[in-house]
Amino acid sequence: MDAPGKPSRPVGAPGGAAGSLGLFAPGVAPQAMIEAIGYHVRTPMNAILGSLDVLMGEGVTPQQRQLAQTAYGSAEALLRLLNDALDLARIEAGLIGFSSGTVSVQRVLDQVVLSRNKAAAVLGNVVSWEMLDTVPAALIGDESRLVQALGSLLDCAIEVVREGQVTLEADFEPLDPGAVGTVGSIESGQSSQAFPPPESFRPAPSLESPDASGAGPGSGRLRVSVSFSGRGVQVDWPQALLEPFVVTTLPDSVRQSGSGLSLVVARRLIEAMGGQMVASRTIEGAPMLGIEIPLARSSATGREDPVLDEGAVPAPRAHARVLVVDDNEVSNYVTRLMLEQFGLDVVTVASGEAAVEESSGQVFDLILMDCVMPGMDGYAATREIRNIERRTRRVLPLPIIALTAQARADDERACLDAGMSDFLAKPVRLQALREALAKHLGPALSAKPGGAIG
Repeated sequence: MDAPGKPSRPVGAPGGAAGSLGLFAPGVAPQAMIEAIGYHVRTPMNAILGSLDVLMGEGVTPQQRQLAQTAYGSAEALLRLLNDALDLARIEAGLIGFSSGTVSVQRVLDQVVLSRNKAAAVLGNVVSWEMLDTVPAALIGDESRLVQALGSLLDCAIEVVREGQVTLEADFEPLDPGAVGTVGSIESGQSSQAFPPPESFRPAPSLESPDASGAGPGSGRLRVSVSFSGRGVQVDWPQALLEPFVVTTLPDSVRQSGSGLSLVVARRLIEAMGGQMVASRTIEGAPMLGIEIPLARSSATGREDPVLDEGAVPAPRAHARVLVVDDNEVSNYVTRLMLEQFGLDVVTVASGEAAVEESSGQVFDLILMDCVMPGMDGYAATREIRNIERRTRRVLPLPIIALTAQARADDERACLDAGMSDFLAKPVRLQALREALAKHLGPALSAKPGGAIG
């Protein structure tokens, strides 16, 4: 396995809880060990979730579908728990990183809500969001981390409510120049508790002093609250809710789902960005979790590309030929099954050398490329394919999509630098695969019956 690179902006203090608990073997860099665990977890989880995606297609009995959905939900919960544990280890080891770019709050809310509509509906919950006019079109910050933190809050709300209403509300309050970095409590709560960040954490440098490029005058405090009401809500949000290993006082649904750990990670991320997580109640008495984070305005207009709900993306062009490159036999098998759901013709190989040979001797419309393989890896294979294209003066480069268990932003940049066209991190869901294929293969000419998504 390639040695992963260091994140761009580490936040936290080395020698934190992870080090003091002896989680890292002597002589092994904490980052390398964390990334190795994540890599080796994502590969089998890709096979599990991919297989279940295929099983939930047409042609199964209602009982079989219910069993597959139950297994899928459990696998998703396990994956979230593993990812949260790894993120917490990164934070405690001082290895978490942040990026600084344009943040569209509307897109964040869309993404967080749409991706959880199904899970909420299963429990009879309705999820909605509201963004007040005070929120600028674009801010400067780390959009992906904001999505992660808000997603954890929403997961918790969905899991403790039955047949209820869960509402996200976003507001923005301009700050005086000297007020950036100070955070108050959410005003709509009658009683609130803001948890001070631990001394071992400090605001991310990129967010404490945003890049001047694209930044407009005036910073402020972004506040997003998650309130919920319905059957089963009996929780008074104690500080124990945000502690990683204190679970006896939490609701059964939170303990069973692992969302308590997700909240700890969300709290650490928000604190590292100079903000706070707040637990309170609305005027009507409904429980509420919220985040408050200082962000600068951006002169950009925000990201206008829509977030599409499942089923809104056209299927990829049927009967296109796809080459799958992966040294893991199970991954090759499951990826083939997923692609065949879209009526695609699939060829699989197990090495970078074979990928170069097959793509030179046959006509393919797209390649799905693993990155870490013995011998010629996916990066080298992609560079060689691009060299051949230049020598043969191919007009349009063959789309090559990374499909890899290396899931960090640095890994995505390495794939694009090697000449790949796009990036998918394992475990890949059928919907995400569909979107990527439709993007590079074009809309469907026909659809193969029996697909899980059609």
